[in-house]
Amino acid sequence: MRNFNKILTISWLCLMGVTLSSHAELYKWVDEDGVTQYSQTPPPGDIQTETLEIQTRSTSASAVRDMENRIRRLNLEREARLIEEQNKQIDKENATVQAENCQRSHQQLASYSVPNALILQSDGSRVRVDEDTRQRELVATQALIKKYCTEYVPPN
Repeated sequence: MRNFNKILTISWLCLMGVTLSSHAELYKWVDEDGVTQYSQTPPPGDIQTETLEIQTRSTSASAVRDMENRIRRLNLEREARLIEEQNKQIDKENATVQAENCQRSHQQLASYSVPNALILQSDGSRVRVDEDTRQRELVATQALIKKYCTEYVPPN
């Protein structure tokens, strides 16, 4: 009877060893920005997902922590890439605005360079300015050209 109990115990332990290997589920989906996401929980809403089954040998706490840390790191890397892409887009838009401001400043300089010229106002009307005003506007416009007509350097 003792041998039978030993065999039963050893068999039970072997069976438990086999059942300790488990399946972890990961959810994979593509978000609205076209970025592939992975998570241990399904995405919110009605998003088409693919369930990935990962067979693990152990469900130890350290294995779970390692997987969670890896997912967290991947998500942080993804967020950093998205922020970098957004910053590049903002820099591109700022460079476009700067180029437009440069062009407007040159047009304004051309208008103020002619004495007694009619100057286009923001409301679409044209007015003739006196010489003192014209000189002040020439100086101000030249300062705008120095400001806007340089290569755009994004802030650090």
